[in-house]
Amino acid sequence: MLKPADLPSDYVEVPEAPQPVSVKAYKTGQKAITLTWKKPASSCNYEIYLKKGNGTYQKIKTVKASKKAKFVIKNLSPTATYKLRMNAYDKGLGGSRRNSGYTKPITINMKKQPLPENLSVKKSVSVKTGKKKNLAVKCTDGTSKNYIKGVSYKVKNPKIASAKSSGTIQGKKKGDTKVTVKVTLKSGLKKTFVTKVKVN
Repeated sequence: MLKPADLPSDYVEVPEAPQPVSVKAYKTGQKAITLTWKKPASSCNYEIYLKKGNGTYQKIKTVKASKKAKFVIKNLSPTATYKLRMNAYDKGLGGSRRNSGYTKPITINMKKQPLPENLSVKKSVSVKTGKKKNLAVKCTDGTSKNYIKGVSYKVKNPKIASAKSSGTIQGKKKGDTKVTVKVTLKSGLKKTFVTKVKVN
């Protein structure tokens, strides 16, 4: 809930406005976070609050009801940890302001959340017929695999090798083929790799 000190001077205690739902925030650039949410049935305006590290929350944007339920926060530190929260408000009976109260804070560690350029996959692998090798997606520069939403593997010539959803490549018969690896981050960003596979 909003604390009295945080509320405007004209605030009147009235039934609360509905909160935004499905609030999500992810690093989508070296110095950028994208925040999205779903609007409730009521026509609300949305206040976005940001806190860096152990600092205090600052209101950085008010998004009007008529605008998209999305906002990109730019010029952030690429190594800091931030927290985001929102408050929705509209007008109740008599024109008094109704606040939803703060949404649950979302923490974004800019150093740990990867971008597509922080991902890597081996450019080539060699495997013997009937044997297996793992083609893992790796995160670099201190980023974390916890922010990978999904990975898919597709073999160009399945007669030569097969690939499981876990990234296990199995040689079936001698020859060369390719595996297309598609990675989707929780931020929604994607990257595609092509790995050469040689079966001995």
